[in-house]
Amino acid sequence: MNNTTKQLTQMYQKIYREDYFIPAHRGRKHFYGASAARDNIYLSFIKQNLSRDLTILDASCGRGHLMRSLIEEGYNKIEGTEIEPSLLKTDLQGLHVKIMDYDALRTFREEHFDIVISNDVLEHLLDENAVERAIQDLCYISKKWVLISVGAGSALNFPKKYKDLPVRDLHTVNRSCEWWKNLISKYVDLKMVCKKKISWWGFGVKRCS
Repeated sequence: MNNTTKQLTQMYQKIYREDYFIPAHRGRKHFYGASAARDNIYLSFIKQNLSRDLTILDASCGRGHLMRSLIEEGYNKIEGTEIEPSLLKTDLQGLHVKIMDYDALRTFREEHFDIVISNDVLEHLLDENAVERAIQDLCYISKKWVLISVGAGSALNFPKKYKDLPVRDLHTVNRSCEWWKNLISKYVDLKMVCKKKISWWGFGVKRCS
């Protein structure tokens, strides 16, 4: 099956609506999009380097874990986007979140946010062209900072329930950490790069177009 962006969006909406679990970590399992160890890297970098009066967008914020963590640290000028409306009545209740996918990022005006976050999203997009377009859009709506993390390996170890989904691997763009670094570096002057197992972070300042 040749998937489209619309079909992928509908698939992730289903994952959220039906509360899919992800594999157990340290004996615990949690809902897809609930939280990730990668959040701690974001929190540490932002607290050490970025002022609390800056505006932030968490583009595709999952169930809002990183947003709430930043709010607890005093970063109150934060917004998010997500694709599943039902989350607004559950996990995302009380947060400033708009329902939109990555194709709609440019509905925000140019340089609308001081900081734009893309936390484990790009590897789930349709293909390499969609990824590059998304990076360009993230830079377009950011005044300065673009903070990105990706899962650079496959996501084939998910529970049996995921086998019914229309993609074999949830990481539809499965590339090496070096590939991600080279691509993102075209648009972002990376100030911090971190790699742990198959996770990769690149935080930096957008390059002038």
